[in-house]
Amino acid sequence: GAAKGGLEAANAAAEAARVMATYAVLTAPFAGVVTEKLVEPGNMASPGVPLMSVEDTRGFRLETRVDESRAALVSVGEPVDVALGATEEPAGPGDDAGRLPAVTGKVSEIARALDPGSHAFLIKIALPDEVSVRSGMYGRARFAGPARQALAVPVSSLVRHGQLVSVFVVGEDNRARMRLVNVAAADGGRAEVLAGLDAGETIVLNPPPALTDGAPVNRRAAVAPAPGAGAAEGGRR
Repeated sequence: GAAKGGLEAANAAAEAARVMATYAVLTAPFAGVVTEKLVEPGNMASPGVPLMSVEDTRGFRLETRVDESRAALVSVGEPVDVALGATEEPAGPGDDAGRLPAVTGKVSEIARALDPGSHAFLIKIALPDEVSVRSGMYGRARFAGPARQALAVPVSSLVRHGQLVSVFVVGEDNRARMRLVNVAAADGGRAEVLAGLDAGETIVLNPPPALTDGAPVNRRAAVAPAPGAGAAEGGRR
C-alpha cells in the first residue's frame, strides 16, 4: 500500500512538472517571424501581458483609399497591379529605384462607408503569398479604368517645399510667378494637376533653385502644360 501510494505521488509530481515545463514553451498558432520582443530573460510573465509579436509571412495585403467616383469602378475579386517599395510618395522619374518587382494582387474588400476625412473608400488588396515584404512598407496600386483627359505637367517643373507643391507660371510680362498647385501621384514623368493651374498657361520646365517669384525669364525656356491620361493610384499598406 505504501509503495503504491508513493508511486501515485511520484506520478502526480511528474505530471505537475510536465505541465509547468509547458509554461516555458511559447507556440504560435502559425509559422511566422518574431517582429517585436516585449520582455527580457528573467522578467516575470503575467497573464494577459504580451511577450512578443509574431508576424505571419503569408497573407499580406495593401490598403489604399480611392476617391468616391473611382471607387465605383472597382469590384471585389478584380486583379490589381501593385508596385511595392520603400518610399511613400515617389515624385518623379527614377523613383522606382530600390523597389521590389511589381506583383498582381486581388481586391479582397471594399469599405461600405466613406471616410469623412479623405472622402474616399478604403480598399484592401490581397497580395500573393510568395511576395517578400514586411508590414508597414508602402506600395502603389494601379486600377484599370476608362481613359479620361486630365491636365498634366512634367515632374521636373514641380517645386516642393515640405508639403507644399508649386510651379512657376510665366505671364505676358515674361516674369515667373510662383503658383501653388494640388497634384496627384506622378505617372510616366508627368503629374496630374488637380487644382491651381489652367490649360494653356505657360510654366517653367526646370526651374533653377535661384529662381524667385517675379524674376524675369526667357519664354523659350518655358513649356506649356499638356493634357494627359490620368490614373488612380497610391496607398499604405
